[in-house]
Amino acid sequence: MIQALAAVVIVLAALLGWQTVRLSDEQAAHAKTHLACEAGKRQAADQLAALTADARRKENDLRAAADNTRRKSDEAIAAIARQRDAIAQRLRNQAKPAAAQLPGAPAPAGAEEVAPRGDGPELPGPIRAGLDEAARAEVIRVELLGCYEAYDAAQKSQQAP
Repeated sequence: MIQALAAVVIVLAALLGWQTVRLSDEQAAHAKTHLACEAGKRQAADQLAALTADARRKENDLRAAADNTRRKSDEAIAAIARQRDAIAQRLRNQAKPAAAQLPGAPAPAGAEEVAPRGDGPELPGPIRAGLDEAARAEVIRVELLGCYEAYDAAQKSQQAP
């Protein structure tokens, strides 16, 4: 009986030893897996940081390009408005001597269609309308060119590495 009991104790000790070795191997494998997982997380975080920095750089570049385009468009639109006003003033100045030379002369055709301006003689409505329409067309052209420029900048930033 003692021999049987000793055999059972030896078998249990062997099983316990085998289980301990197996548990140790599992813990080592788990530690390796955990280290690999942590390394993967760090690598993913580094990649995310690099991609985020690149996206922010592109965003800032696009924002700066858009601001520059908007500034150039605004300057061009202001120049168009100044040109329109200068042409209107020249036309008014040319109309002053003609009106002064012909006292009592009948009013020119279309004189009843006058666009009010406080800078001198009024321009006839069709002339003023044509001047405004030409300026509006030029503003649309400038804004369209600004849109094309912004689109090209966005497309270049998407193609850049």
